[in-house]
Amino acid sequence: AEMIHKLFEECIDKNKEKEFYLCGPGNFILKTEKILIDSNIDSKHIHKEYFSTLTNVTDEANKRDKFLPSASLKFKLGNIESKVETNPGEKILDALIRNGFEPPYSCSSGACATCIAKLHKGEVIMDSDLALDKSEIEAGWILTCQSRCASKEVEISYQE
Repeated sequence: AEMIHKLFEECIDKNKEKEFYLCGPGNFILKTEKILIDSNIDSKHIHKEYFSTLTNVTDEANKRDKFLPSASLKFKLGNIESKVETNPGEKILDALIRNGFEPPYSCSSGACATCIAKLHKGEVIMDSDLALDKSEIEAGWILTCQSRCASKEVEISYQE
């Protein structure tokens, strides 16, 4: 925090309307982002790339997954519109791959957003949402590598 505040003092007129890029381990990014926001930097100007995720699926999450339903997952992927059945607690990305589809993905840890899709119907639970900001989540975007169907019917579409 001290180093960031010193940088701001030295560049006081130069740090308006700038973009801030944070890259590193999860806790570093969270702490640095908080300092920036507390320094009146709008979160839309803060961009993050995580080296690792903040949390692993806990015992509590594993217990929760036992109560998640199998689901009818309708999806649009490029020119393909189809439907698959997910197993209880199965991640959407895994269900699509298991059924022979080739959805986009990279890190599979919720840090890159390569697997981003729009949720149109139903409910999902995301284990990690590091690559999304609050406004994207509120707009219905999900990370399919981290999302599990929480309702019996879910409908998504991948970005084109």
